[in-house]
Amino acid sequence: MSEIMHVLDRGVSKQQRSLNDYAAEVSEHADVREGVSLPLGTHEYDRGVNFALFSRHASRVRLELFDQSADATPARLIEFDSSRNRTGDVWHVWIEGIQPGQLYAYRDGGLAS
Repeated sequence: MSEIMHVLDRGVSKQQRSLNDYAAEVSEHADVREGVSLPLGTHEYDRGVNFALFSRHASRVRLELFDQSADATPARLIEFDSSRNRTGDVWHVWIEGIQPGQLYAYRDGGLAS
């Protein structure tokens, strides 16, 4: 907070951001980011993996990451945000630190309205 105030005090930026813009900026510095829509599938780049899934009728998508093939419950769930993780009919997310061999599944929720 002090860094933000310092910048504002020096007059570098006096424009206030909406909470959604601020949250999006902060989220982009975490281990889960927006990702890109192409190419489809899973692709490793920049110390992580991009997941891109085509689904014309999904109203929501969740990525489930599993530690072992016998696990019935995922170790981690990533809910896709339709405003950030969707481009047209492609849902996408990038996750840092995913290694080759990671077990995963998608779940979609219903028809888009």
